[in-house]
Amino acid sequence: NGGCQVYVCVTSSFLYFRSFNRMTLTKNLIIVAVVFLISGLILESKTAAQLSDYQSLTSFTKERVWESKQGSTKTGRLVSLGARDEVEIAISGKPEPFKLRLAQLSEKDQEFIARLREKAYKNVLTKSNKLATAKEVRNLYQKLSSDSLVPPENRKDFEALLEVLNRHAATDSISIPGEFIKPKELEARKEEANQLIVDWIKESRADFNRSKNKVETYESKKLNAAIRKDPTSVEAVLLLSLLYGLKEGDLKAEERRLTDAIETAQRYAGIASDHEKYNMAGAFNNLAVNCCRQNRINKALRHWNNAADFADEEIKRIVGENLVRLTEFAETSKSRGANTGLSATSQELKKAEELFGTYSPETTTGGWKLVVPKDADGKVRANISFVLAKKTKFVGQVIKDNRCINCYGSSVVQCPNTICRRGKIPVELYRDRYMRLQDGKRVFLGKVPAGTRWDPCPTCRGNKKGVVKCPCCSGTGSQE
Repeated sequence: NGGCQVYVCVTSSFLYFRSFNRMTLTKNLIIVAVVFLISGLILESKTAAQLSDYQSLTSFTKERVWESKQGSTKTGRLVSLGARDEVEIAISGKPEPFKLRLAQLSEKDQEFIARLREKAYKNVLTKSNKLATAKEVRNLYQKLSSDSLVPPENRKDFEALLEVLNRHAATDSISIPGEFIKPKELEARKEEANQLIVDWIKESRADFNRSKNKVETYESKKLNAAIRKDPTSVEAVLLLSLLYGLKEGDLKAEERRLTDAIETAQRYAGIASDHEKYNMAGAFNNLAVNCCRQNRINKALRHWNNAADFADEEIKRIVGENLVRLTEFAETSKSRGANTGLSATSQELKKAEELFGTYSPETTTGGWKLVVPKDADGKVRANISFVLAKKTKFVGQVIKDNRCINCYGSSVVQCPNTICRRGKIPVELYRDRYMRLQDGKRVFLGKVPAGTRWDPCPTCRGNKKGVVKCPCCSGTGSQE
């Protein structure tokens, strides 16, 4: 099976580059539209009813000029790629589309159709790796075969791949990166991953207590091993993101990990258990909070909107409180002119209010709410206090993060004086230049550079680190 997947990757890459070199900009745009429809709609088809609409998903709304071999032209849109030697085109002004043999089209249009087929074939093969089960992949490949989207030169290997997929589909195998595994094997992997997480927590707590709460970073090899062991779960990824975001204060690393988590959530939501769905919704919530801290409100709202697909009542309450905090901060900045470190447009505030209907927010108790993952028994991993940073604490089953958005809890920010370097600013020195005449008189010629002197910065008052008190939290590091 691994060999088949390598073949698919190499073949699809070859088809893409071979077609790309001959495409014009206009044709590129048309093909991008085709790819969007196929990847965004076909690959999310998970039921027989959805797959039956596969043919309609290859239709296009953009019209183009088609030319026959005799030189006549018609304007219309491509309805379907149809069989290997024909296409279905809807001509402008005609009530019904009609099928047309490729041989009747000009060589230019035939080349366009060939590239279109190759692009669609390559994209479907690539995107099929995002499906959760072997049965879903098999059903998609069967439609590729029946709709004649498989190039003739790849037909033999494609049929061999279908046989492999049929065997895995018969055992309800799960599709993970690089292989298919049976449900019982996945259960064993989940147990091993859980043990790795337990060991990591135990060792980290011991280090934390031994060093009297002064450990700054923790060994994360066991968490990464748990992620590799069970790529269908987001628990270990969520723990790792909390470690980066809280203890190390690395927003970008936290965002990367949470992005990985939601990709996993979108792929395996259909086979996830209740506690895994809770963790998946938590990943969306925590990533939304991360985006708020970076003042990317529109993106945060999209993540909270997506969390509704997995959220139970508990997650809905958490997200609702975060939405209240977002609107309070944004409105305070907008109406009162106070510097909260967060700003939102009127349109973004309107979107946030629309989400209130989904989450029914209650009065917030202050602080952003971060979701802590649950284990297989449905219990929150509340024994990870070693990841907490200053101004953060456990409240019930969530972490309340009161750190200032602007300074991220440090109470200071970089000096706003752009020329300040560690509390010093450059001052250019000049000296007068004269010329002595023959009669002994001196004539002033102007000033010339005489070097640079570094004086204390008046903004940060010569602070050796080049920082000033955070204006948002007045130097407290907290926004209660």
